[in-house]
Formats: sequence, C-alpha cells, structure tokens
Amino acid sequence: MLLRTGGLKSLRVLAKNVDAGNVEQFLVDDRNWVIRYIVIDLKENYKQTRKLLSPLAVHILSPDVLQVNVSIEQLENSPDIDTAESVSRQMEEMLHAYYSWPCYWLYPDGYNLLGGALYPGLSVPFTYPAAGWGDECVEIQPLETHMENTPSSSHLRLTKEMIGYRLVAADGEIGQMVEIFIDDKKWRLKYLVIDTGNFFPGRKVLIPIELVKGIEWMNGAISVNVNKGTILEGPSYNQAFPVTSEYESRISGYYYPEKRR
Repeated sequence: MLLRTGGLKSLRVLAKNVDAGNVEQFLVDDRNWVIRYIVIDLKENYKQTRKLLSPLAVHILSPDVLQVNVSIEQLENSPDIDTAESVSRQMEEMLHAYYSWPCYWLYPDGYNLLGGALYPGLSVPFTYPAAGWGDECVEIQPLETHMENTPSSSHLRLTKEMIGYRLVAADGEIGQMVEIFIDDKKWRLKYLVIDTGNFFPGRKVLIPIELVKGIEWMNGAISVNVNKGTILEGPSYNQAFPVTSEYESRISGYYYPEKRR
C-alpha cells in the first residue's frame, strides 16, 4: 500500500486498540529516503503533544488506521522530542533506549538501507556479531555536551519541510513538489508528486525517488537527473484515481525503459 502525505490527518493511531491521535508526518533519512520515525499527533489531556515511533512499532496498517504495538501509557511517557529542532543522535539514543529498539545507525553501511531489515514485511534481521557490540546505542552522554556537535549533522528531515520545494530538472526548473507517496512495505519514499505549474498548468506527475540526485535544503530545491521534456511528457497523475500497480508499471516503463526488455 502507498501512503499519501496529503491524507495523513485521516490516519488514526491505535495504541493497543486505544485511540492515540493521528499521524502528522514522517522523519526521513536524507541519505537513502528511509522513514526512520512516524510523527504522532498525540491526544494527551486535551493538549497537543508530538511523539516519535519507529516503523518497528507498526502492528497493522490499513487505509484509515495505524495500529502500533505500544500502549498509550508508553506513548505518553516516551521522551519528548521537539520536531521543530534537528533531531540529534543523542535524542534518538534516548528514544531507542526507552523502547529497547535496536539502533539502525550501528548496522553495516548499506545493509538493506533499512537499519538491518528490521521493518515490516522484510527479511531476517541483522544480528550483532559479538556480545556488547551494540551497547553503545544506549550509552547516553550528557545531553548538553552531545547536542553541541550533533544537530547540524543530522540526516533526519521532516516530510512537511519538503512540501513546496522547487523541482529542478537537468535543464532548468519545472514545477514544485506538492505531495509524497511512501511505500509502507519498505518504509521509504517512493514518489514525489510534482505540480508542473506555469510550465503545464493543472498537470501533475509522479517522479520516482531514485531520480533525485540532491536536495538544497537551504534553497528549497530538489534536483533530478532528467530533463524538463521527459517530465512533461511522462504519465500524468490525477488524485481522483488510485495509484494502481498498472499505473506504477507505466511510470517504471517510462523512466526505466530498460526494465521492459
């Protein structure tokens, strides 16, 4: 199933069958576009509180409900993390220690791109090669000392931050990103929804995340390695119709014609 960031407000969160609020957005790793955390808009004593959950906590996902394998009490008592600031490694360590989650940053580089395949529907997880090898993920240093060095190097980005970014093709600007599709099996960004705007009014297209060659976070620009003509002539997207496997095959066949051979 594909998740639309534009439809997240209708995705309710059930913490062991107790209504816990809604999914607000995601924190994505900008090195491989993997969803590291789900941002929960938690209902807590009539005040708005945001909490983070790893996809490891997902039990069942349906079109309108996300069931997680933690209790409402666990959610309420979990570390408070301000998503308005960069999420440092120290903050992640606190969160993973609280839930006893394994630490994806200790796995070998490139191992399945998902922190050791420890995500729903994937293969057997990586195991630490020796006792104590992963202990450092819960060895928490003083917060003040650690935060002086880590936030600027954080690779975690909020999906809402990317909405509205300009799309820059190999030969110039072509529109702006208005939405993101997420693969809930791999928990990874899959498509960017691009409104071609002044170049082709009223037309939207889906760009596979693999075509992105870089993002200028300070300038709000996404660069892709195809030209404007290729994007404009690609399969159009209409939100009124679901993204079916047949439509995805059209996108794949258009941008990666070698796969059709």
